[in-house]
Amino acid sequence: MAGAASPFIWVQFISLGLAALFDLLLVYLLVVRDRAVGRAHGVWPRVFGVLGIFMGVGILQLPVAPLGLGMQILAAVLIGLGSLGSVVVLWRLGKSFSIMPEARKLVTGGPYAYARHPLYSVEIITIVGTALQFAAPWSWIMAAIVALLLCIRSHFEEQVLVENFPEYAGYRMRTK
Repeated sequence: MAGAASPFIWVQFISLGLAALFDLLLVYLLVVRDRAVGRAHGVWPRVFGVLGIFMGVGILQLPVAPLGLGMQILAAVLIGLGSLGSVVVLWRLGKSFSIMPEARKLVTGGPYAYARHPLYSVEIITIVGTALQFAAPWSWIMAAIVALLLCIRSHFEEQVLVENFPEYAGYRMRTK
């Protein structure tokens, strides 16, 4: 049948679409979030927060890599799992989501009962799947920078949470 899309095209379309939906979800949550009760001090926490978000989105601006069907499926699965995990974590985090290290409400249930930064874990899965689809080595360099920025952001977030929620110290001791 002339003009029919191949399985590769469908898988690529779905995985790229999921990557874009993940980014749109983050933007939506920024719009509906609650007011912060505490913020990180200084410019560096904000710099790392902004760079972390835009570096991940920046990967989508690279040329798409020529992948075989198997690698395209792997990318789609990683992006799908990371996006699904993000939705679960963000559902629990709700209006407490932020890019900058800010305190809104202390969330310790759901995925946060098992890890202090579950969103960063699933974001890394999404970023790895996204990086697979784009021109290496730039996509991998950008993905590694995003992972490093997430680690730095978590440090600043923990400082803000300790300052604003006395119960965070106990939560931090019992949660990985």
